[in-house]
Amino acid sequence: MQPECALCGSKESAVLRTKVRAGVERKVFRCNACGLVFLEPRDEDLKEYYREEYRKVYTPAPGRVSASEEIFKTYLPMQKIRLDKLGGILHKEARLLDIGCSAGQFLKAVAPHVGTAMGIEYNESDAAFVRSIGYKVWSVPIEETDIPLASLDIVTVYQTFEHVKEPQRFLKSIAKYLKPDGHLVIEVPNVHDPLLTVFADEGYEDFYYKEAHLFYYAPDTLWRTLERAGYKGDVTTIQRYHVLNSFSWIYTGTPQRSAEVGMGEPSLPMAQGVDEDVAARFNAWIRAADRAYKDMLIDLHLGESLFFIGTKVPETSA
Repeated sequence: MQPECALCGSKESAVLRTKVRAGVERKVFRCNACGLVFLEPRDEDLKEYYREEYRKVYTPAPGRVSASEEIFKTYLPMQKIRLDKLGGILHKEARLLDIGCSAGQFLKAVAPHVGTAMGIEYNESDAAFVRSIGYKVWSVPIEETDIPLASLDIVTVYQTFEHVKEPQRFLKSIAKYLKPDGHLVIEVPNVHDPLLTVFADEGYEDFYYKEAHLFYYAPDTLWRTLERAGYKGDVTTIQRYHVLNSFSWIYTGTPQRSAEVGMGEPSLPMAQGVDEDVAARFNAWIRAADRAYKDMLIDLHLGESLFFIGTKVPETSA
């Protein structure tokens, strides 16, 4: 029996794959009506999965479990792109909630720019670490917190919405906690990632689809999902991984050794003893090429992640 699409309700879909990362058998569907890509639905307790199991599999360095402090230190330097995107809505009185706050790297980066920064994180180790660095965090859904309704200026959901089993329910729940002029910010992987759509890299495709990601959004399907839930705003793309990481996938079928390397400043491997000026010229060249590559992807709406900033559509009285 065909599963029902969470966006348009159609029961007509095509099977894109029958396996996800690590060879796990699970079908990936694309809705024939609206194009939403999603995993074969299963009845599972996701809250318990994220409390303990998730971090055993998904870490900054594939194949190696990372402690919360390592995750924090790895990703903290990479928050600038998010702060830059939010520059227009941050202010010193803002109350901000980061849902799926991981080890608190974004909370740490944004805290100087807002009045209150707090988070929700199901993973017990990550949540404990976030508390240890001074931020309030809950490990329950927003409805089970003591956050007052209509009290939040900004809710951020970074690399988390794709994990949500009931997208419409989740979005409508957040709306209750936002002020009338509050902003919702969502960042999710882009299923139009160039390694999938331009280069069709099989190794990357095997890596990209995974059990933890229940939905795979494109610019249009993310926008329609948010519109249906009562939001308005803009969907753009960002590209955090540099050009050498793309080359690694294209030519070797594998990523660079860690997210820290893949998202950092690109550098070319040099022979021992190479003149410093020569090395500097080569690295200046690859970094200029990287900037041009990222600009091109963003212009083509092919950046590896989608970025939404928007507000609730005002309710109209009958």
